[in-house]
Amino acid sequence: LGEVLFEQMKVHEAVDALQHAIHVDPDSGSAHRLLGEAFIHFLQWKPAYDELVLAVDLNPDDSEAWYLCGSVLLQMNRCAEAKKYLERSLHLQPVYPAARAKYKSACAAVGEIEQTFEARTPNEVRQPSVPILTIN
Repeated sequence: LGEVLFEQMKVHEAVDALQHAIHVDPDSGSAHRLLGEAFIHFLQWKPAYDELVLAVDLNPDDSEAWYLCGSVLLQMNRCAEAKKYLERSLHLQPVYPAARAKYKSACAAVGEIEQTFEARTPNEVRQPSVPILTIN
């Protein structure tokens, strides 16, 4: 029910339903992830982080939960931690453009410029627009 309400953008009602679902089944990683997403909607970073940490603990293969937690950590200016969560998200789902973009932001924020270039997918590597001159 919480997921349906969230998809319908009835976020306040979704929060109530998700909190009830978690009360009934505290080990539901998906309910914790969705509740974290609802808190993100309200820009409530600390409660979102708390729920998303529970989500990844309960379901460590949920790449979306890892991505969301990393995104929240970036909002909280905890960039080094965010990088670790985003790395895990990309490990689980290598083709995840949003996670890759946030990962680059986290790397840049902690001063690891080389990492931002290593995080590029092969399609992002572009040839120089100006021909390279060689001297014989």
